Amino acid sequence: MKKTYLLILIGLLFFVNNLEAREVKGTIIFENDTLDTTLKIPGYGLSSIPNYLKVQYKIKYYDKNRALRVLRPKDAKEIRFTFKGRNIRMLSRPNTNGLGGFSLTSSTYIFLEVVELELEGKAKLFNVYITEIGPAVILGLGGASPGASANMSKKYVLEKEGGELIRVRTLSFKKDMIKYFSDCPELVKKIKDKEFRMRDLEMLVVFYNDRCE
Repeated sequence: MKKTYLLILIGLLFFVNNLEAREVKGTIIFENDTLDTTLKIPGYGLSSIPNYLKVQYKIKYYDKNRALRVLRPKDAKEIRFTFKGRNIRMLSRPNTNGLGGFSLTSSTYIFLEVVELELEGKAKLFNVYITEIGPAVILGLGGASPGASANMSKKYVLEKEGGELIRVRTLSFKKDMIKYFSDCPELVKKIKDKEFRMRDLEMLVVFYNDRCE
């Protein structure tokens, strides 16, 4: 009996996490073309945010003949859409260094959500969404992180022009940032002096774009 209840619970959680997708106006930027279209954005459970765990690896859209197609990150440079009043940009990037965390997909590319900064430049900051692994997650009871919901956890990814992408780690933040931004001694000093901490990551990237180019 307990096993039956568990299967029912898992089934209900699966249903909640796979509610009908919302159709929104969006833009797909290909290598040599741009398409204004309608995208089908899956919602995440009962929350008001997209299911980035799915969107990162594929998204459905209508082509010029109104045929429903599947777009994967390797086939486009960027997607843009507005979801409940929020403008979202996601850029296609190589899925290297475990950016997407644990995933059943073998995709070599991933759509990363752009974090809009006060000053754009040589360094970019992205959000990547991963599933935390654990018993609570399997039952759909995982804790939420800021901007995420249920078992969907949001992490930061950094990219420098012409350089590799790295996922920002809290426990080794100071060490990793000193190494990653070693081309800017002024910024390295501020990191060493703890003027920039994990909570200041967006300001750190803006500083780099403003003072280190």
